[in-house]
Amino acid sequence: MKTKKILAIDDDLQFIRSFKERFAGLDFYNFTYALDGKEGLEKVIHGKPHIIILDLIMPKMDGLEFLKQLRSFDDQELADTPVLIITRIGDTKKVAEVTPFGIRGYFVKSEMNFD
Repeated sequence: MKTKKILAIDDDLQFIRSFKERFAGLDFYNFTYALDGKEGLEKVIHGKPHIIILDLIMPKMDGLEFLKQLRSFDDQELADTPVLIITRIGDTKKVAEVTPFGIRGYFVKSEMNFD
């Protein structure tokens, strides 16, 4: 039974596919995704994920705006959902922008190995 829900929010479908493959063999994870922050907020509300993997640069709503809205939810369980930033940006200024929103980690895609 799939008990843990992972929500990846990223407009890079290739990255989504690679990440999803990593969890495909694990029976206790339910992996879903959204292609922008706006869609991601809807999936948070309706799916209540246990963890969110978030890109910062996306259309419609970027990752920083997503975090601001997520953390402002009245439902504390949703507002406190753990978030990992996984993005192409290795800029320390961006890390400083998202740190106040309680992120659990910040990873640069080019430094990740899916092989």
